[in-house]
Amino acid sequence: MSLKTRFAMAMGALTIFLLAIYSGALLWAQRQHMVLDTQRAHWITVEHLGLACNDALLSRDELGLIDFMKGLKKTPAFREASCVDPQGKMIMHSDLVLRGTRSPWIPAGPEKFLIHGPGGGGQWEYRFPLLDRKKWVATARVVYDGDLVFRDLRRSLESTVRRFAWLAGGALVLALGLSVVAARTLTRPIQALAAGARQIGAGDRTTRVSENAPGELGSLAKEFNTMALQLSDLDQMKERILYTISHDLRNPLSAISTAAKVLRAGHLTGDDRSLVESIERGALRLRAMVNNILDVAQLREGALPFRKSNFSVVPLLEELARLYTPLAQEAAKTFSVRLPEGVPF
Repeated sequence: MSLKTRFAMAMGALTIFLLAIYSGALLWAQRQHMVLDTQRAHWITVEHLGLACNDALLSRDELGLIDFMKGLKKTPAFREASCVDPQGKMIMHSDLVLRGTRSPWIPAGPEKFLIHGPGGGGQWEYRFPLLDRKKWVATARVVYDGDLVFRDLRRSLESTVRRFAWLAGGALVLALGLSVVAARTLTRPIQALAAGARQIGAGDRTTRVSENAPGELGSLAKEFNTMALQLSDLDQMKERILYTISHDLRNPLSAISTAAKVLRAGHLTGDDRSLVESIERGALRLRAMVNNILDVAQLREGALPFRKSNFSVVPLLEELARLYTPLAQEAAKTFSVRLPEGVPF
């Protein structure tokens, strides 16, 4: 798996993780906000009911209160509403049949409070005291179905979730696109460095990479180019050293070879003649090695021609035997070569 793919996948996973956390926090906050808004609306309704009850007590006209009760019945999740005096008598009830009867609950005091079931479900009961010149005259009470309230809240939240899902999907696609662009921006200089390293490994010391990459990658590209320049300088220095040494070795080797030829042309016999011939062959071999060192530069440049030819390996092995037999004798050892007949070219 490429670095670009890994980076894009990591950015996508991080985006999904952040969206999940953000969406969870947002939905929780939205739910709490909607619950508080609903409770505020309910409290306003209870307070208005209390004002209507108070007006009915002062004016002894219950028509306005009855109309208000009828309007409450149209409210979603509404169960019942009533106005009860401190002794528990129903001043008014949303079910007019219960008006004037004794309430199954008796107000404990002129207190404003909310009672609801476990977890917010069940029954939501709001109580609001009515005061006339600081005297407690009645308590307004409204009851809502908490389960229906939360059902409506869930519907609103589901609508919010659908809208947020579309936004989150768009944000995810945008984040993936940006991560791919960012991955390309980061991996392109790395790929250029890898290609440059391969070219230098193949022998091209003139390779350079762009230094326009951002941040640390640009610094790495500069260091790479500095390294390539130093390698090129070292390569040239090595070539100069080899060239100098090779040329300096040619003259003494030519002198040795010439001296060996002169000695061989004299009156030498037996072992003396063999030794002089070995000296001459050794000088020629060293001269060939020096020429090979000089050929290295031509090999790098691809200017050295190759010529294939068939040859017999027997003379080469015999020459090696003549070269190393004296060394073996000095070490009190025997060096011998046994060749089968008909060795192919």
